[in-house]
Amino acid sequence: MLSQAFVTTPGQTYLAAFTFGNYSPSGLARTQQVIASAINTSNSALLNSVTANDSVTGTQTTFPALMGTSYSFFFTATGTQTTLQFADQPASQTTFSDGLLDNVSVVAVPESGTLALLLPALGVVGAVVLRRKK
Repeated sequence: MLSQAFVTTPGQTYLAAFTFGNYSPSGLARTQQVIASAINTSNSALLNSVTANDSVTGTQTTFPALMGTSYSFFFTATGTQTTLQFADQPASQTTFSDGLLDNVSVVAVPESGTLALLLPALGVVGAVVLRRKK
């Protein structure tokens, strides 16, 4: 299991994203599975999760070939600290196979009110730029 706790704002929605792949040097067909979860650190409440699967049918030799699947999920923080956790599943065929995780990110999703304020502001900036060009 791999996990990391980070500061969050209660009520704020976040987007967690990552890339998951499977490396099997043996050339055997193998499947890896991991569950990515966002958990309230103080009370261990599950906020949301996604299951990532990747199967290979033979030996893959390049990193881009291994890491072709991206996953993401939204969660709303309920506390000031959230833990992002990646847990390997027992059903995974881990003999002669390794699950690979990359490009993990968590970003706050702007609230719709913020976007409503941002769009008119961008319009004003655009008008000023056009006016200066004339």
